Amino acid sequence: MNNPIFYFVFGIGVLFLFITYLFTEEDNKKIFYGSILSFITIVACFLALYPPQDSIKGGIDITGGSAYTVSIQSQTGSTGEKKQLSSESVEQVISILRKRLNRFGTKDLLIQQQGKNRLIIEIPELNEKEREAVKTALGKSAYLQLKAVHPNNEKLTSDFYSNNGKITPPVGYSIYRYQFSPDRPSEILLLKKQSIIDGNSIRFAQSDYSRRGIISIELDNEGGKKMTQATLKMKVARDRIAILLDDEVLSAPVLQSTPLGSSFQITGIKSNDEAEILATSLMNPLQNPLILEEERSISPRLGKATVQQGVWAGIFSLVAILFFMIWYYRFSGIIALITLLCSLIILFGVMAWLQFTLTLPGIAGIILILGISVDINVLIYERMREEIANGTSGKIAFKNAFQKAFSGIFDANFTTLIAACILFWKTNETIKGFAVTLILGIFATMFSSLLVNRTLFLWSDKLGLLKKVQFRKKIFGKIYPILKHLQVTSYLSIILVLGSLLLFGIKGKQVMGIDFSGGKLLHWQLGKEKIEEAKVREVLFVSNLKNTYSVQEEKSPISGNFLSIRCSIEDEKRVLETLRENFPLLAKKTKSSEYLFPITIHEVSSFLGKEFFVKSITAIFFTLLAIIIYLGFRFRPSFALGALIALIHDIIITAGFITLVGTPFSLLHIGAFLTIAGYSINDSIIIFDRIREIETTEPSKTSIEIGNKAISYTLSRTMITSLTTFTSTFILWSLGNFDLKEFSFAIMIGIIVGTYSSLFISTPIGLSTKQEGIKQ
Repeated sequence: MNNPIFYFVFGIGVLFLFITYLFTEEDNKKIFYGSILSFITIVACFLALYPPQDSIKGGIDITGGSAYTVSIQSQTGSTGEKKQLSSESVEQVISILRKRLNRFGTKDLLIQQQGKNRLIIEIPELNEKEREAVKTALGKSAYLQLKAVHPNNEKLTSDFYSNNGKITPPVGYSIYRYQFSPDRPSEILLLKKQSIIDGNSIRFAQSDYSRRGIISIELDNEGGKKMTQATLKMKVARDRIAILLDDEVLSAPVLQSTPLGSSFQITGIKSNDEAEILATSLMNPLQNPLILEEERSISPRLGKATVQQGVWAGIFSLVAILFFMIWYYRFSGIIALITLLCSLIILFGVMAWLQFTLTLPGIAGIILILGISVDINVLIYERMREEIANGTSGKIAFKNAFQKAFSGIFDANFTTLIAACILFWKTNETIKGFAVTLILGIFATMFSSLLVNRTLFLWSDKLGLLKKVQFRKKIFGKIYPILKHLQVTSYLSIILVLGSLLLFGIKGKQVMGIDFSGGKLLHWQLGKEKIEEAKVREVLFVSNLKNTYSVQEEKSPISGNFLSIRCSIEDEKRVLETLRENFPLLAKKTKSSEYLFPITIHEVSSFLGKEFFVKSITAIFFTLLAIIIYLGFRFRPSFALGALIALIHDIIITAGFITLVGTPFSLLHIGAFLTIAGYSINDSIIIFDRIREIETTEPSKTSIEIGNKAISYTLSRTMITSLTTFTSTFILWSLGNFDLKEFSFAIMIGIIVGTYSSLFISTPIGLSTKQEGIKQ
């Protein structure tokens, strides 16, 4: 399953079957190709999930991993003096390490500054090979230099061995040793002190998999000009250029042609794996060397109990949703059940194939995908209900429902896909976990809901099971004058938005938790003793701390067990007092009245620093711009404006409720807000699609009539989707501990506010450009 050839052949086969399926009109052929395509896709994804413990890697929050403490060294100036380590240098090191250790941004990675010159790097579980790769990436500055070898190098260094290794280099040159291979003696090289180019000129570096230990380098325009100018007067087959990495000579080839341009190769690397690591490092050279001080294993940041509660809550949520779908839609609900399970198998299978890390924001993405999958089925079934009510038979009712629901399904999911792709492009790994899950989940859900679902219905018709399709009585079956309350709801929205903004102003920086603002790291070295993080969490939960906190067990093969707690600066004293009161081990003292297990306290930076905010704001801007353009193109500009205002309305009010209950914002809330945003957009688009249809079929109706009719027609779907998603998060809130309660509370509020805004914010604004407007 890990063979690239398998991926290629499988992908070509699936694509061929899918194209054949799309262009087939005959039902029997459609059943055949749809069945084959569904079967091989689901089986392949199911196999990718075996064995379960090795299939999907969890993030640090979920499974724990490894922590590395590194110290940042000062740069050495041209005259040998040590430069002072600046905050800009530390930020540069953090940025470069993110790129080195998480090249594609799909892994969970946390880097936090400790004191002035140390970093704590947390990475999910690694195997032995991956651990060595991380150590290599941390140990290499990967600062590349190209230097000219003296034209008379052989003559000038001929007396080196006969003169006891003493030689005076010419002015402007330095002495280096170069070992071409282990079985040959080292060579003395006189290299020009001034580099032709350095690592800052590298635009692209890539290892060559077809040849062992070779890296192809491409320079930027300025670097290419410098290379051309330096080699213009050099002689072919005589002059040499040395390639140095971290001030060691890697190779010193003789020029085969002149002048050289912006492309060349580095040779002499031992293996392809080393070449790959080095290529990544060359793309991100460190100006400041790093020293790896310690490596430790760490427990999940959310705690093992939290993870287990989350799993059980997910299972109960899924069972509750499936029971409702079967009860409400009867036979069609069973098909929805199979479709939903297929979506999850495909999603997790593809994640396992691509070795993506499942993070906490990723779980938020799964909750949203669960809602989207239910939503697609509900949209199709509610359309079927209308067709059957008009006297259409089961098979034809399904085909008509499928066709009529498709535009709304496509628009809602394509808009969400645009947002997810921009989030993946523009944000760091914190949000990328959500974006990856959402992108894969949309494709998995569309495949299952539109292909597997349709194939199952065609089989049902073939087997005579669609002769009489029955549903429970529709929850909302008439036209409701919903928009007559618009004036009241407008005032309510204004009050809630202004109240939320006022709360932010009153609370100030207190609204930000330690993930955003940093705090203190309390670190106990316990040796052979151990304190379980679950018990520490229980004690801290009832200690009335002002801010969020995280607890982790750590273990080092050299130093033994550790207990680490991250908390806010104002909670530091309270945390110390609480733990020493409840854990006698931490309160023990020696004869000299010192604590038996001393504590080290460091000030640490935020996990989500300035770079996160810059990238997030950029991503939000591009996402909103793309959504406005797409909705303006597919519907009209007022609809785009309505969806945008509703989204902003939902996020502000949800954040206001979170602030009202006194919970500071943390990494948990990032996933919640992203889920709410996706839900809000989807909900609005489904109503917009109905408005567009009614405007086409009944152009004489007024805006208020169209709005009421569109909302009423989709009200059952809105409520079912809202209630099923709310139920899943409510179960998570009921069964979870403090962390899961924060996360699920935010989503529950967002679902309520999002449902409200799709009815009373986005819909009236979307209809506002109709000629007569909305009349009160």
